[in-house]
Amino acid sequence: MSEATAPVVTNYATFRGAAKHTSYDAARGLRVQVDGATEDENRRWERALRRHAAACGCEFGAAALLAVAVAFGLTRGLSGARVGSSSGREIAVWIALGFGAAFVGKLIGLLRSRLVLRRVGAQIAAVAGETR
Repeated sequence: MSEATAPVVTNYATFRGAAKHTSYDAARGLRVQVDGATEDENRRWERALRRHAAACGCEFGAAALLAVAVAFGLTRGLSGARVGSSSGREIAVWIALGFGAAFVGKLIGLLRSRLVLRRVGAQIAAVAGETR
């Protein structure tokens, strides 16, 4: 997406549209130019919007999956403890834990992004003198 055709957030209404209907590729080109805001505020909001508008929660999901892998290594590798009565059952338990942790991690990542966007939207509305 070229800089000339990149979506520009100028007030709370355009922020809401960008925050709700932005693909990952479009989010990278977003610009923020709110009248009454300092250049630093505009750049900070732009970074937050680019990072969180099309967030999928993958960072937190990957971190949770890594935690399960580390737990497996510590449980099985160091202590020799098993979580299942057979190898097949143990593998099934660890796979289920991995999927569950990744799912919960993704939900946490999505929630975090929505909270950041809510905060940024409130700040944009306040500076632009709008009600949400």
